[in-house]
Amino acid sequence: MSKGDRVRQARELRGLTQTDLAKRIGTNQSTIAHIESSRFQPADSMLSAIALQTGFPPRFFGRNAPPDFSPGSMEFRAKAKASAKEKTQAYRLAQIAFELFEFLSERVKQVPVRLPSIHESDPEKAAELMRAALSLPLDQPIPNVTRLLERHGVLILQLPINFPNQDAFCLWAGADQYRPVIALSMGKTGDRVRFNVPHELRHLIFPANGSVDDIEKDANRFAGAFLVPGGPLREELADSPVTLSTLVPLKKRWGVALQVLIRRSHEVGLVNQRQYYYLMEQVGRRGWRKREPEGLDLPVERPRVLRQMAEVAYGIPIDHKKLATDSSLPVRLVQAILEAHAGRSVTPRPQDARKKRGVVLLRTR
Repeated sequence: MSKGDRVRQARELRGLTQTDLAKRIGTNQSTIAHIESSRFQPADSMLSAIALQTGFPPRFFGRNAPPDFSPGSMEFRAKAKASAKEKTQAYRLAQIAFELFEFLSERVKQVPVRLPSIHESDPEKAAELMRAALSLPLDQPIPNVTRLLERHGVLILQLPINFPNQDAFCLWAGADQYRPVIALSMGKTGDRVRFNVPHELRHLIFPANGSVDDIEKDANRFAGAFLVPGGPLREELADSPVTLSTLVPLKKRWGVALQVLIRRSHEVGLVNQRQYYYLMEQVGRRGWRKREPEGLDLPVERPRVLRQMAEVAYGIPIDHKKLATDSSLPVRLVQAILEAHAGRSVTPRPQDARKKRGVVLLRTR
């Protein structure tokens, strides 16, 4: 017996509408709607056709309902220009990756959740408290933000495709919402990834209140303060004017974008409003708004835990075929998800990630 929510899950992950899928299997949209609402059980031949067009094995559609996996911060954070299709695909892909995590958790011991609970409303103070709770000195950069949070039980999932208009989202997932999850889009630069992770951390530990703009400003302020505390920044720039030239060495030291350093300089009182706008204008004139010079690239911090669990349970190299069979998932999808995560000693470059924009997992026949 097929489960309608599984049909919908596979269809949406592949980016198909009900009409799209109906045309591909030779039926009408209302039939797909009835199948997904479990008002109609498809014949074996129709289920085989659905499996063929979505790329999922027939046994996947007989699995129990997906785990509790809310849209989380996606509900208010996704950029306005992100299409509904893009948001839905990102959500479904993260959901499948989380199901793979839960499956592996039955075979491999999980990292316990030890994420500190910080309820401070002021983002600067909250960032300072979070650093203290994680035993991070204020005057030192964080070597690897992703690995730091993974060690404290945050499940960070690298989605194996570049969603251009969506960097990341977060939620509490699973039974009783026990596991904090951050999902990251592939293909972002190292400084963006390092900023996105603590940005989502703020959403995880502090309830969203106010307008979308206010929520995002709060998370941005927290992320900036978490990565670059105000006191050390004042000390490092105390004897120098704040210019792009003086900020370049700090970008490499603290692991953040020049634009973050400009904003932090303004937030901690090192530059006034006029100077802030001037520096941002200089960034814009150089074409650095979306991408800063390649010579200033930072390593992309990819999460490790999910792939590590698969290595423990299914060997090195991972037996993707057996894992896919055991978890009732497509081999290509399992392989794409796991290979998006870091291996034992891999430090990818941004250009490596960008090559995966057309990853095969989203192809349909």
